[in-house]
Amino acid sequence: MSLPYEHPLWRTVMGEAMHPGGRALSLRLLGLCGFSSGTAVLDAGCGGGATLELLQAQGVRAVGLDRSAALLSRAAAKGPVVEGNLRHIPFGEETFEGVICECVLSLQKSLFPVLGEIARVLRRGGRFGVTDLFRRSGQPCGGEGESCAQGARSRKELETALSEHGFALLLFEDHSALLRECTARLVWEGILEPPRQPCRSLGYGLWVFLRKNASGFGDAERQECFSPSTVEQVR
Repeated sequence: MSLPYEHPLWRTVMGEAMHPGGRALSLRLLGLCGFSSGTAVLDAGCGGGATLELLQAQGVRAVGLDRSAALLSRAAAKGPVVEGNLRHIPFGEETFEGVICECVLSLQKSLFPVLGEIARVLRRGGRFGVTDLFRRSGQPCGGEGESCAQGARSRKELETALSEHGFALLLFEDHSALLRECTARLVWEGILEPPRQPCRSLGYGLWVFLRKNASGFGDAERQECFSPSTVEQVR
């Protein structure tokens, strides 16, 4: 079964973006991650390379990873890419200082092998930026088969899984309004079927996590994670 982003009209409606919020939300995520020029960053599930291009423009040493050869053929024009999947990331331990994952975790049947691989290739003290669907309550919304809606976890489930893999939450933002807007456009254009039931149980979030040291937070990390501005954004 093909995924929505494989629809021939997807790029006409959404451009190169593979997620709600598009380029603007990606820029927001990168700004909050605070990657400096020269930082090694993995765009995990890079799709057609929209965010890879943004990272390159900011002077970041970024590489894109995706399982789709067709999407990588477009992404290759925007930066270095590697074909592969998140269960077996083809890089050594602590290769990257940052990892970006946009609307990808909800497509994974099991989070643990994926998060284990991301933790393996990310240096301690590095940032992991995520935008994705999350389930507010109730059962998954959407039809049968593989889809972001079907794979959406609760915010608690996602954050707990990351905590168990050595990640600390720095901030969370709720961007569910962008999900509603994106869904309406895709239904209007016939790319998505109208849902058979209300999807108010679905939300769209932005997270920034810190890969902790083995012994937990250092003093500087603790001060940053629990600064007043960060705590306010997490609420």
